[in-house]
Amino acid sequence: ARGGALPHGLVDTLMARAQGNPFYLEELLNYVRDRGLDPANLHQIELPDSLHTLILSRLDTLTEHEKTTLRVASIVGRLFRTAWLAGDYPKLGAFPQVKAALDTLEALEITPLDQPGPEWIYLFKHIITHEVTYESLPFATRAKLHERLASYLEGIGAPVDVIAFHYGRSENAAKQQEYWLKAGDAAYKAFASEAVLEYYGRLLPAQLDPQQKIDINLKRAHAHTNLGRLREAREHLNMVFT
Repeated sequence: ARGGALPHGLVDTLMARAQGNPFYLEELLNYVRDRGLDPANLHQIELPDSLHTLILSRLDTLTEHEKTTLRVASIVGRLFRTAWLAGDYPKLGAFPQVKAALDTLEALEITPLDQPGPEWIYLFKHIITHEVTYESLPFATRAKLHERLASYLEGIGAPVDVIAFHYGRSENAAKQQEYWLKAGDAAYKAFASEAVLEYYGRLLPAQLDPQQKIDINLKRAHAHTNLGRLREAREHLNMVFT
């Protein structure tokens, strides 16, 4: 701008719209670039009036295959493996097709490569982009995709806490209980007391048999003791012996 390479007033216009938010400013520039707009006419262009709208507007420029790839990736998380997308959602195509879509998204600086092969792990460049993409899906669709992913992860022997997370966002109550229990047991064996309390805590309102409730309360009492929370530990012991 100081060298005169940008139209007069462009920087002030963009900065005013971005309100000092560097990510907003970056996305505004991407918006102008992706549409081939002439920056000299920016004062005549109706720019999206919020960061959320701006991101959605940018995603609308993608092909349907790229949009679907991005949405399925948002279910996995901000960091995701190419193989998981291809294995979980066959409609995206085989591994080469999925990777080609991700390479395009990388070129657009939406999901840059985080780790090359053999894993080929990509990352939503900004957490806000991940959140907007994820929230653009209806709740029922998200729940179904989480259940589908969890089922796929079961089949490949993924860590139980990852499977528990995705079943936890589904509507499959039976699988939620199964994997919250498995994740709680794994955390207990690993002496991860906070995780023990979290997973077993989700199970307590469920319809469990008496022996399971006793076992869970004993383990929660042990976890509280490890964390120095003796009053809470006594409360769980009282549930066992009263």
